[in-house]
Amino acid sequence: MRRVILGVVLGAGLLAVLVPTAGVRAALPATPVDPVPLCGATGGIDADVPPSKLRVATYNVLHTQTNEGDQTLDARIPLLVDALASARVDVAGLQEVASTANHGNVVERLATGLAQRTAHRWHWCWFQSNPHFPGEPDLQPGGGGGPLTELMASQVRAGEARWAEGLAVVSRIPISETSVFRMPPRSYEGVACVPPDPLDCNAAAVFDSRAVLRARLTTPNGPLDLYNTHLAHGLTPLSDTTKRVHVNVVLAYIGQTAAADPTPDVLVGDFNSVEGSAVYADVTGAGFVDTFRSTAPGANGFTSSQDVLTDTSAPTASRRIDFVFAKPGGCGLAVKSSEVIGDAAAPFGDGRWVWPSDHYGVVSELRCARS
Repeated sequence: MRRVILGVVLGAGLLAVLVPTAGVRAALPATPVDPVPLCGATGGIDADVPPSKLRVATYNVLHTQTNEGDQTLDARIPLLVDALASARVDVAGLQEVASTANHGNVVERLATGLAQRTAHRWHWCWFQSNPHFPGEPDLQPGGGGGPLTELMASQVRAGEARWAEGLAVVSRIPISETSVFRMPPRSYEGVACVPPDPLDCNAAAVFDSRAVLRARLTTPNGPLDLYNTHLAHGLTPLSDTTKRVHVNVVLAYIGQTAAADPTPDVLVGDFNSVEGSAVYADVTGAGFVDTFRSTAPGANGFTSSQDVLTDTSAPTASRRIDFVFAKPGGCGLAVKSSEVIGDAAAPFGDGRWVWPSDHYGVVSELRCARS
């Protein structure tokens, strides 16, 4: 989703004319401070999770940096909770998760709603992707903490003392370990921003930040590593290069951090890339299975470009860019089912309809083939 409000002034000296090389990196660059996600839990006791299956979801829940996202958030959170709970999700990777002065931390609100709905404990972790000043270390749990990043967070949206958005994981399975890696900036795209939209495009090219969040889950079959990411949206003709660089950073990060155990590794997210794209080929070429396509070979599975506020309840989604990928471990991989969720609207008032997000979610039921 493109932001409609931007209060950051671009420093011309930050436009680095550098196009990185696409491809898997043998070693990821060191960071001055290892970022630490912000984590918590809400509700009663942990649920009993059957060892034979795991229901994994991805969901871009729409931040509040659009007029529609901001004014509908309080109505959309119960719809998001209902979509996740009705699909009996065990763990979900979420994107565009806002944490703001006016609305609080959205993943914590979602976890609270899920705990009330299911009557058991839900664990959550969150990491701030944006805003972020390039190169500043993430000093605070959840990211941020540097003075320039904090200044940006206090200015980026009018009417709020602080605004941030990022990646999150919400899980009814205990999260035993987390880590995060912030992507290299795509500042080189600034050279393609003029014309026609120099301020908005240049600022986004320099300051738009992406990351990958890892959560290790304690499942009955052993530890399972879930990776959640949100690749760059299309901004300039060079954006496809950015996506290739970023997805290969994700794959390299998985190679360095995934547990050497028999359980599958799971990669979820909003990839801003369709089936058949170079990004998609990079992921599947690394041994990951598109779980939705493996169970629904003829379905369109559209997940993106849904209008949030509509005059009718007719869907408008037209692209499939949200995926649950799984890489078989030593126990093999069986995908029992996969489905699109959150694809129905609710009355909003004044004859209008509201959708849970401008994306639909995807949930896939996975199990070890030999369990």
